[in-house]
Amino acid sequence: MHLWLARKVIEHYRKFPLPIETSEDDECIHFEEPFIVTDEEGEVLCQLMPYPEHIDDIAERIGQDKDELVPLLHSLLHKAFVVHSGALDDGYYRAQTLWPGAIEMQEKSFPKLSPSALEEHTTSNAGPFVDAVFGTPEVQPWFRVLPHEEAIPHDAAVFPSELFSHLVEHAGDTGLAVCDCYCRARAKRYGGGCDSPKDEICMAFGSYAATGIEIGAFRAVTREEMMKIARRTRDAGLIRQAFTCEHTTLICNCCDCCCGLLTLLKLGMPQSTLKSNFQAYFNWELCNGCKSCIKACRLGAISLERKNAKPVLNLEKCIGCGLCVVACPNRGAVTLKRKEEVVRYFHSFDEVLRFRAEQTGRMELYEHYRGQEML
Repeated sequence: MHLWLARKVIEHYRKFPLPIETSEDDECIHFEEPFIVTDEEGEVLCQLMPYPEHIDDIAERIGQDKDELVPLLHSLLHKAFVVHSGALDDGYYRAQTLWPGAIEMQEKSFPKLSPSALEEHTTSNAGPFVDAVFGTPEVQPWFRVLPHEEAIPHDAAVFPSELFSHLVEHAGDTGLAVCDCYCRARAKRYGGGCDSPKDEICMAFGSYAATGIEIGAFRAVTREEMMKIARRTRDAGLIRQAFTCEHTTLICNCCDCCCGLLTLLKLGMPQSTLKSNFQAYFNWELCNGCKSCIKACRLGAISLERKNAKPVLNLEKCIGCGLCVVACPNRGAVTLKRKEEVVRYFHSFDEVLRFRAEQTGRMELYEHYRGQEML
């Protein structure tokens, strides 16, 4: 892709709900295979929207023959710059909302890149990525904590989207997939990371899963297999995070040393992720002071009360993940309690993006948006 066209694409992406910022020196990212974007693909990319459109509508809007457009979109799809649902020639497409593409879908191809190209590809937008994904005090976070279902009391009032089993059941066997954890894989590449599992523990749903499966980036799984993977991540003491919508397209199982959201949260940036609608509650009468909950908490929200040798909760640090409940050997000593004021989530990720565009004053591209969703 020539420099002038790369600048045109960059300028288009700056209007997205999750914008990018680049300096004059890095306005053109020189991708290596398999991520090279041709001029023809670049012309299409700089006209795609951050919300889904039917291919017939895209062809009409940009004035391009549909038969010429299909192979270009198909190529961009395989480079993880586009998400789609439905048939290739009769479905919906939207641009990936971050530049340069969806890193979860690109992860399997990263070993093919030279070290310098990989560094450029994955860090070209690191600073703005933090602001875009993790939010600011004025802008709602992109991710929310999804409690481990085993920690939620059976008589608690919950939204269906707060139950992992509901999300899996709703997706069915055709909209479930897994991929490697990008955050821990990246940490390992640079000599860091931890011993938490990284292979096939990021979970994709719906159209995002279908896209990843189609291009060979994700592995399709059944509902039973997804629930088995969920138990593995629970036993590994990982925190589950989903998009701030009911029909999440991605669920991450995170450690506190490699995950950018949790790292920033521990550094005192509460806006990096949305806490769940639950918080831990301790019953000292049932507690034997074994400290299992303290060891399980990745955010340092639990400490030991010296006088009674019992756990004390820091409400500011508790995110309601449920790991302390899962780890406790004494039933009822620690439970999750529903907060009095709860957050209601958006219906879809497309609604999340639309709301983010409104919050940040980037509504230019939404002039013709009519509430289309890609679930």
